[in-house]
Amino acid sequence: MLRLLILVALLLPVSIALAEVPPGFGFVPNRGQWPAAVQLRAEVAPGLTVFLEARQLRFLRYDAPAWAARAHAGGAGPRPDSVGPVSAHAWVVELVGARRGLQPVGEGKPFGPVRNYFLGRDARRWASNLRATPAARYAEAWPGISLTAHSSPVGAFEYDLDVQAGADPARIRLRYRGLERLQLDARSGHLQLRTALGELQEAAPVAWQLDAAGHRVPVPCRFVLMPGTGPDDAGLVSFALPASYDRRRPLIIDPVLVAATYSGSISPTFGHTATYDATGHLYAAGPCYDPGYPTTLGAFDLTHSDEQPTIPTDYLNPDVAVSRYSPDGRQLLYATYIGGHEPDYPHSLLVNHRGELLLLGSTASADFPTTPGAYDQRLGRTGTADIFVAKLDSTGSRLLGSTFVGGTGNDGRTPDALRFFYGDTYRGDLAVDSLDRVFVATSTESADFPFTSGSVIPPRAFLTSSAVVLRLNANLTTLEWAAGLGDAAAAYGLYVPPSGAPYVVGTTYSAGLPVTPGTLDSAPAGQSGRRQRDGFVAQLTADGSAVRAATYLRPGADEGPASQSFFIQPDPFTTDVYVLGSSTGFYPATTGTWGQYHGGLVIQRLSANLAQRRWTATVGHPVTFGFESSLTSPATYPDTDNLSPTAFLVDKCGSLYVSGWGRTRGLLTTPDAIQPNTAGDSGGDLYLAVLNPDATALHYATFLGGSSVSGSYEEHVDGGTSRFDPAGRVYQAVCTNAHDFPTTVGAWQTRNSVQGNAYDEVAFKLDFEPRLVRAAAASATATGQSATTFEAPADVHFTNQSSQFPGTIWQWSFGDGSATSTAYEPNHLYAVPGTYTVQLITTDPSACGAADTAYLQILIQPNDSTDYLPYQICRGDSAKFKILGSTLVPGSFTWSPAVALSDPTALEPTASPRTSTVYSAKGLLPGSSRHNTIQVAVTVLQPDTVLLTVERHCLPGGVATVLQLSHALRVAVWEFGDGSPPQLAAQAQRTTHFYSYPGTYTARVRGLDAKGCSTGTNVQISADELFVPNVFTPNLDGVNDTFVVGCLEPGTASLSVYNRWGRLVYKSGKDQYHNEWDGSGLSAGLYYYYLQLTYAPAGVKGWVQIIR
Repeated sequence: MLRLLILVALLLPVSIALAEVPPGFGFVPNRGQWPAAVQLRAEVAPGLTVFLEARQLRFLRYDAPAWAARAHAGGAGPRPDSVGPVSAHAWVVELVGARRGLQPVGEGKPFGPVRNYFLGRDARRWASNLRATPAARYAEAWPGISLTAHSSPVGAFEYDLDVQAGADPARIRLRYRGLERLQLDARSGHLQLRTALGELQEAAPVAWQLDAAGHRVPVPCRFVLMPGTGPDDAGLVSFALPASYDRRRPLIIDPVLVAATYSGSISPTFGHTATYDATGHLYAAGPCYDPGYPTTLGAFDLTHSDEQPTIPTDYLNPDVAVSRYSPDGRQLLYATYIGGHEPDYPHSLLVNHRGELLLLGSTASADFPTTPGAYDQRLGRTGTADIFVAKLDSTGSRLLGSTFVGGTGNDGRTPDALRFFYGDTYRGDLAVDSLDRVFVATSTESADFPFTSGSVIPPRAFLTSSAVVLRLNANLTTLEWAAGLGDAAAAYGLYVPPSGAPYVVGTTYSAGLPVTPGTLDSAPAGQSGRRQRDGFVAQLTADGSAVRAATYLRPGADEGPASQSFFIQPDPFTTDVYVLGSSTGFYPATTGTWGQYHGGLVIQRLSANLAQRRWTATVGHPVTFGFESSLTSPATYPDTDNLSPTAFLVDKCGSLYVSGWGRTRGLLTTPDAIQPNTAGDSGGDLYLAVLNPDATALHYATFLGGSSVSGSYEEHVDGGTSRFDPAGRVYQAVCTNAHDFPTTVGAWQTRNSVQGNAYDEVAFKLDFEPRLVRAAAASATATGQSATTFEAPADVHFTNQSSQFPGTIWQWSFGDGSATSTAYEPNHLYAVPGTYTVQLITTDPSACGAADTAYLQILIQPNDSTDYLPYQICRGDSAKFKILGSTLVPGSFTWSPAVALSDPTALEPTASPRTSTVYSAKGLLPGSSRHNTIQVAVTVLQPDTVLLTVERHCLPGGVATVLQLSHALRVAVWEFGDGSPPQLAAQAQRTTHFYSYPGTYTARVRGLDAKGCSTGTNVQISADELFVPNVFTPNLDGVNDTFVVGCLEPGTASLSVYNRWGRLVYKSGKDQYHNEWDGSGLSAGLYYYYLQLTYAPAGVKGWVQIIR
């Protein structure tokens, strides 16, 4: 079929066009997370977002650097008014005369990370498992003419018009509304679009056709512009083509390609908090400042000034953006957005024992998403902030629980009077016990905070705030207890021992801490003069009803210095605890500890009852007596010498790990540092250090950072907690505007995606790899001579040159398929000539499970003797061999060793050794006085371990399964557990089977591996057939409100729905139906569906009734 194809590109200004960003934006479908008018959205470039709507495209252009700067100025509060307004401009391109009901649909194979949106309280507007498509199509916009928007190969926004044979291109008319001016440049043929932020251009179309040989033949084509007819009507655009062009061939009209962008976040996202899970995945969260949807055309200010009341009120109000990365950082596995219409900030992340991600944060959004049955589903009071605790499943696509906690004042955010560093506003901590009950350390300024009866409660008329420790049940449906400490205090860090009695650390500004007798410091500093902030540590009872122990932590009796306590960790061998804090005073370090004299970062080891200080170490630049940190103002925070701590660990060896930021230039690093010096001029990279147990020496230290833009802030953290895992790997979220922050090869995103000098979140995982174990391997002959070459059969003795520690575990693999050995220096028989790679792994449980590996190659040469015979058998099998000779009689030869032989004097014995063995037969031949020796080497092979995975595809009437082995078997017998006959297959690694009845079945496979040894495995399969309902009731009662297909797998189905007259009334994106159709806009009655499955050749069709 002949067609005409017209392509149009939007030319962006140089500031955007020259951005060093890779191509490839996509179109994300709207499943309720955005205003109903939006069908798809694309973040094209920094400062340019496109919304695809019914019969029109809406463009939002804004000052990206100013937007990012204003957002970052909000680090200490939700309303940063010290930065100027942010200019923006919105306009639409209408498809004039397009058919009624025209909607864009995503097109192409979805790509990029899974996106999840939990925005607002209405769960019907939450959206999960969304992925971007490379294009979006308005099918049959005009008769025979379709419009497709997409990213060009270099990242430009393009839309092409596909004109089928016989269609009239004169029908294509595009009306521009909301521009200050639209004009056609007579010389270049470009369209010039004037906005409040300057001019943009749409390139003059360049057309060609393909001749019979496939060569391009140029065809003239140009824009035609008619003037607008109304106040916001900038003009009507059509296309002029020569009447003589060959309508029998397709015509292509191509634009100039200019804009480019990173594939990462274009909206500013700041580094707040990070954590890990049991498999080493990296999680990071921060506030994401999305400019949102423009309801007003023309120029406006994104900062919603009083002069422009029509501007949406949620501009500059961030949502929480959560990202999960693969353990190596190469893949962004999902991006989930949580929030409402007011500012939402994450403070801490933690993965519980079930692999679910817990989030602690603060929100001022009355419509923040909560879940049914949650403890509290209402914000305390409009205009104030509450604490929120939320829980996501392992895929990030389900909000398992979400609740408010708070009163009518501000909760969760540290009051200004207590903040010490920039970012302290958003501190707080999470912990879980063995039952996955959730503990929270935070603060409140609410006089009516829901402290529970029987718990420790501060005076109700507390001065500014109280530190809070609370416990929620695992499902976040019950506040089990909530206790308060102090009358002007905030809690920052938390540790829950096996007893369930939590320790908490923080800061206080008053004498109201409920200290207990016999502890270290019973009174705060500054009692006779100006009060100052003091750190504190306390332990509550397991039910929060009493304070077991509590003490201030301060430098001394002087009145000037301020101190804070941020993190607490347990000692691995005793009940002692470690506290990491900071001070502006002279903290006396204990003799024998490593550190800097009067360093501003303080580590203390305390007894469990908080009565004794075992030692104190100080790290960081020396402080000036009485110095007050200026980090509460982001514009001046480079002026401090103090380190702001972000993560702390005491590992199972007692080594201490510290991560922090500030003015770090000049701090000590070790020779093996990743980055021995700070980058750029700011001197403010992250500082990461490991101290030996009891802080006796510096084991490792490095900087990590990029070259921040001159005059701007260095790498920093805007608030929140990052973490070390038990093995000493740090999972850190960072905020930076550097474009050269060190990233790993193949990382998901290697450059800052936000335009200009704006800030972006960097999440990293750093493994300090303490090399506490050394391993080496060498072989020796039976005579003790070192060698790596032997003649078969060779009984090789291996020597172990590793350093020995009590309890060290050794594991030798000999490279010939035989069983491994845990002996310190094993012997091993090589019967078959060849080259073998020997591996020795040593693990020292006392050294934090540290392991090392060494390799050695062994060459076994052939034996030319006719009296040598090698055998190979599988474990559990036998070998039978025979001495030939017509005159030989039993007893002529004797076999040794006799182990696992049927008869050591037989001429034809059977050997069934469990380990590889060399058998020697010695005897006299008839008529000979010379003894003869015959050798038989029997190698015992270990069967391969195979794994079996199952891929299920639900269908009407049963489940189709694909069973996949980890590696192929030479011969295999498959059994499916449903009474069907077994399947016999050669070179088997994969098979399929259909289960006709629901149930749980055990599928088994047995066979021979590549060595000929018998092996096998089994797996349980849950079979559920595809269930399609014939009725649903969209009455907003939360039950059966959508058309839910049972056993439907994400990304595998497309749904089309027709009324009784055959008219299409609903169509999902290709392979993008996720049980969300709610019959919107349709009356009650009978409708007909067609469900196309990616894994089935034929679709499923039937009828469904809507009952309202």
